[in-house]
Amino acid sequence: MVSGDTNGTFQPSAYRAAIRSVRFSPPPPTYRAPNTIPASELPDYRPPFGASAARADADGNLWIRTIPMTRTPGGPVFDIVNRQGVLVDRIQIPAGYGIAGFGSGKVVYLTMRNASGLHLAKVRLK
Repeated sequence: MVSGDTNGTFQPSAYRAAIRSVRFSPPPPTYRAPNTIPASELPDYRPPFGASAARADADGNLWIRTIPMTRTPGGPVFDIVNRQGVLVDRIQIPAGYGIAGFGSGKVVYLTMRNASGLHLAKVRLK
């Protein structure tokens, strides 16, 4: 049996009275000054790559997504660095595509979404 019920019948007036008797209002918000950084502490240029920009492939290379200084047409640009730290290639994937993963033997799996769904492409690099 729920309070406000008599013999198992629902009485909405009992619930309305209980709701009206509660007179709680939350405290007003307190002002917090915005966190600002002086201009002298800001860098003069953008970083060459962002957070989580590096991925390892199945062949032991590191793919680093770079941030170009000027806008470039097409998709993102990746620098590929081998285990010795030597830049072995620079690849730009087509606009609208993303890297899903890697396979051994210079295989890259790309994804692309369009109106018909999500597509996966297997690409073997030269």
